[in-house]
Amino acid sequence: MILDPVMRHERIFGARAQRAGFSLVELLVVLMILGLMAGVMVIGASAMLPGSYLSQTVHTLAAEVYGARSAAISQNHTYHIEYDIDANRYHLVTPFRKEAREAGELARTEEERLVTNLQEIPRGIEISRITIDGEDYEDGKVRVRFAPNGTVSSHSVLLTQGEYENQFTLEVLPLTGLIRFHDGDFVRELPEEGDFE
Repeated sequence: MILDPVMRHERIFGARAQRAGFSLVELLVVLMILGLMAGVMVIGASAMLPGSYLSQTVHTLAAEVYGARSAAISQNHTYHIEYDIDANRYHLVTPFRKEAREAGELARTEEERLVTNLQEIPRGIEISRITIDGEDYEDGKVRVRFAPNGTVSSHSVLLTQGEYENQFTLEVLPLTGLIRFHDGDFVRELPEEGDFE
């Protein structure tokens, strides 16, 4: 007896051969599970984004500090970074004149100095405090110094992301110019006389 291919297929695979594809209920269940997974991923990603904005701001500031120190060493002149706490920004102050007739002409007064690399702190993040040599500043303008020998004004910058209550401290070590990153509000205790005995 010779069976045609369809009958042969039904005989081998039974009732499963007649049911091909997915039912509407199965498709709806799969879509619901995918929707739940997508929702969890979106919530997780949105929770991580605020931290990445703060991290990016800290790393941009760190790059500016490294750049200022490198420029002071390579040019053999003193550079400054000026933090404007009220305006929530900072910039590099070079030793050169704004309107120099020749490249590399040095400024004679503070007002003549060329200011570059103005960096606005992103909205939602603010400079809460600058600590220079143990003294705190929470408003106004302050400058830190980068000397030609590689030393730096000992300072730290506290950045706060108010909406999410995130804080991060960028600390610059004075002798080496190395930068330390601290999660939260970090204040280094100054050494006392008895510490070296």
